[in-house]
Amino acid sequence: MMLALSLEVSDLHILIEKRIIFMDRVKRVIHCDRAYKMGLNGKNITVAVMDTGIAPHLDFDQRILHFEDFCQKKLAAYDDNGHGTHVAGIIGGSGLMSKDKRGVRLLSGVAPGVRLVVLKVLDRKGNGVTSHVLEGMDWLLQNREKYQVKILNISVGMMASAGKNEQEQLLHAVDEAWNQGIMVVTAAGNNGQRKTLSQFREFPEKC
Repeated sequence: MMLALSLEVSDLHILIEKRIIFMDRVKRVIHCDRAYKMGLNGKNITVAVMDTGIAPHLDFDQRILHFEDFCQKKLAAYDDNGHGTHVAGIIGGSGLMSKDKRGVRLLSGVAPGVRLVVLKVLDRKGNGVTSHVLEGMDWLLQNREKYQVKILNISVGMMASAGKNEQEQLLHAVDEAWNQGIMVVTAAGNNGQRKTLSQFREFPEKC
């Protein structure tokens, strides 16, 4: 039992160290240090995240302004997959729960001051239907001024096998958000340079 516990703790430390290295590297690549020195950390900016939901983690403080569930219509924020919480953490986790003995926050998001509006459009397996995404887009456009949404992150790809009408509906919704002043950031897909890559790749100006 002690050996097993030791291995688990060791593995956990390795995992944390890898994540710290990864996030530090990402922040260096996109020059977060320059923004932080100018006092820019996402404060007063609202980012909408369309994904699997969000867990009310302490690293999000009181910055989750709203949660809307298009899958099961639940009222309280939740994430039955984990991907949405991970994405929201990369965007705006404060790092509060990763403080070391010196009080240094080891794992924080790119913009730890942002406010979040989370739209759950993917289920516990990370799958979804176009109708839920379109509902989410409609809701966002109706409420963007209320929550002052400036950026939308969509972790959704569409397979090449999707019908043309379905593709056009989703792309039109993205265009409308863009035209209304929302910066849209979309997933590039997980399938490489094959035909199944997210259809959004055809619109690099929105990425």
